[in-house]
Amino acid sequence: MKCEKHRDKEAVGFCAECGSGVCKECVVKSSDEIYCKDCFGNISNEDKPSENDMSSYIVCEKCGGLYELKKGESLENFDSCECGGKLKVFEESNKESDQPIIKQNYEDKLLDVLVDLKENINLKAIFIGTTVGLLLAVIFSLLILNNPFALIYSQLILNNYIPFTFVSALITGYIVGKNPKYGILNGVISGLIATTISLIIIIFTINYTIVVSFPNYTPLDFSIFSSVFTDFTILIIILVGVLAAFLGVYFKLRDPNKTEVEIKWKPIIISLVILIILGLIPQMAMIYTLVLLISTIYIGFTVNKSYTNGIIHGIILVVIATLIIDILSLVISIALTGTSYGLGKSAIFILHSADSIIFTGVIGSIGGVIGCAIKKRYKHVPSELLNTK
Repeated sequence: MKCEKHRDKEAVGFCAECGSGVCKECVVKSSDEIYCKDCFGNISNEDKPSENDMSSYIVCEKCGGLYELKKGESLENFDSCECGGKLKVFEESNKESDQPIIKQNYEDKLLDVLVDLKENINLKAIFIGTTVGLLLAVIFSLLILNNPFALIYSQLILNNYIPFTFVSALITGYIVGKNPKYGILNGVISGLIATTISLIIIIFTINYTIVVSFPNYTPLDFSIFSSVFTDFTILIIILVGVLAAFLGVYFKLRDPNKTEVEIKWKPIIISLVILIILGLIPQMAMIYTLVLLISTIYIGFTVNKSYTNGIIHGIILVVIATLIIDILSLVISIALTGTSYGLGKSAIFILHSADSIIFTGVIGSIGGVIGCAIKKRYKHVPSELLNTK
């Protein structure tokens, strides 16, 4: 249910006079009833609560958290919400109750959420994003067609599906653009569709290569699809879709004339050197991911501006580190073995490298957010701030 005056905000109750939905900005409570500001102004003076019956609250514009100001406290005492959102003040009568007013039951709220999501599914954006992802899969399939490396590295190819997810969700998120929540919703849907169809295209390509060029090999059974497309795969696709769509929305909404993210290179370079050294030592492969996560948490902790800043810094670190490690590993391999890379094998290497970069990018963004969250705990509104959504 939306507020009658603010259609982009959820209603927290219904006016006892006119029945319209009211959000936290519009709501006024008198005795055991709630009113919109217009109807409340028409109530006789004797029915209105006195100034002593009014409580002041600060509410977060981002997460909807609510905190009752104590005597002597004001908005100036607080910098931001725990989530980083902007705070504002509203007043509510506490003549009989000082509890937040939530008249909707959970079933109604769930229905409102589902309706809201349905209304904001952008089929055009999903179609375009999915098409771009599938186009990428088709180009890759043509590069490995009738190539023996498609058989040798078939399992590796099928496990490197993340680039198709990322591209689809990124494009979709950019097209939706208006809101991170809806951009992510549409991006994840696009990523799931594109990845599923891309895997089918690649399996068909490998089997066609076997039948036409290498008849002595046994074609892949399509049951391999279920072994690749597991619950873990779906989780990774969702995480990658969330990150890619977020970046798409970010690039769409950012002001090109304003520097929203000020890159701090010193902590990035320090962490980068450590990661590259560990990444080139085979014996350190087991702890590399853990060190990578710790490094990005450190990066997010040093940034301390916004979660977006933490995400961008975390991504920059892991993308540069993974790219350098992959290139150096390739150069060392060619130097030691003398192996030449044709078009097909090069395409497989690029797909694998892109998959690694995006996967570590997800880890980097999570670490950046964690680092920012840890830092923000030292400067936020009191823990009594409750999320009422």
